[in-house]
Amino acid sequence: SFRHATMARLKGTILASAHTLNAGIEYKVNGVNNQYEYDGIYKYDSTFYEEYAGKGFQEVSHRIPSVFLQDAWQIFRGLRVHAGLRWDGQYIVGSNKEVVQTVTVPIQPRLGFTYLPNDDGSQKIFGSFGRFSQELALFLSANYHSDQGYGFTIDYNHDPRISRTGGDTVYSGHNKIYPEVQGLRGQFFDEFSLGYEQVVWGNLRASVQGVYRTLREAIDDAYVEAEKQYRFGNPGRGLLADWPRPRRDYTALILTLEQREDEHFNFLASYVLSRDHGNYEGLFDASYHSPFPNQSSSFDNLNNSRDNATGLLPNDRTHVFKFSGSYRFLFGLVAGMSFSVQSGTPLSEYANQAIGVKFLSPRGSAGRTPTTWDLNVRIMYDLPLADSWKTRIILDVFHIASQREPVDFDQHRIYLRRNGTSYPLPTYGQAYRYQPPMSVRLGMEVRF
Repeated sequence: SFRHATMARLKGTILASAHTLNAGIEYKVNGVNNQYEYDGIYKYDSTFYEEYAGKGFQEVSHRIPSVFLQDAWQIFRGLRVHAGLRWDGQYIVGSNKEVVQTVTVPIQPRLGFTYLPNDDGSQKIFGSFGRFSQELALFLSANYHSDQGYGFTIDYNHDPRISRTGGDTVYSGHNKIYPEVQGLRGQFFDEFSLGYEQVVWGNLRASVQGVYRTLREAIDDAYVEAEKQYRFGNPGRGLLADWPRPRRDYTALILTLEQREDEHFNFLASYVLSRDHGNYEGLFDASYHSPFPNQSSSFDNLNNSRDNATGLLPNDRTHVFKFSGSYRFLFGLVAGMSFSVQSGTPLSEYANQAIGVKFLSPRGSAGRTPTTWDLNVRIMYDLPLADSWKTRIILDVFHIASQREPVDFDQHRIYLRRNGTSYPLPTYGQAYRYQPPMSVRLGMEVRF
């Protein structure tokens, strides 16, 4: 596949007394010549095989105009306010070279402030609100807005590599340009934050911050039984009104201790207590390890999207501690390190089906991956060469004493057929990925 992106931008700034005003327009075109072909056979037991195959060859593109306006206002010496508005349009051009889908993106307001109660800047209160939209992925457009290609799923009671006869076609369809989804709303989320920072001593600062991020709209696909085909839209609205609304709520408390601008020793330490809860994992499907944005399994099956589907999401980590720091010696040596400890992520129990994934127990309730830690070190030494050449030796040691703990597991327990029979999946509970092993890198940097 060949992808291309072209963007033009015009921006201006006006300085007026206590205001700094920025305004601009952008125009971006994203396109892809999405040529692909796949044919895979999955064996569940000696009497059940399933074949997935498809092919596509098409050119689709997105036209995205944007307008933005920002103002930074120094209301008085200790109070500064940032405010802005942004609008994005999304127009999908199909393989017929015509606009086949319009996506309505809401106005995105942004507001932030910084307040210094004391003249010496030893205290700071800060906060912000923002609405942020996400562009629709080209992959979805390649599947729904091109008439070039096909896909099918066939079940066999014998090995299809020996004989292709006697198969039961579960799904079959030719690519086509689907009718425009009326009133399609772009995907976006809102984020709120509020914090307080204070100088503890010298260059040492401590802060506490609260963050809340909530999904307002999503675009995904679902299998519409009445039409015997997949369609996309806003779950819970319009064509997909019977489906539950997508939810993803992230809440965090962040504690930070930082020392900066010291001649020798500087560091940043943080602790995050958080919760990520809902029924929608995001653009990419963690349950299937799918690389296909906006086409997750979350809403494929109407019944599955209602049963046990709400709970802890795959990237929920209750506790995360991070420390990074460096020390500069007088003789040209700099030593730095980064260290982190983090809770494991929630596990679920899935049943694979011809259409969609079913939760066998409430989402995120089947335990967690192990708690892990990681340590990395960097040492740099400036070589005493000519002034016009600044040369340093750099030694990096990654993942020191790596635990090689598993960080991702296969959570698919069984396969459920439409006739009610089930097949245990032998890889359930096995690790997909582990922590990376320890490695060392030695290099030289020359500046002139």
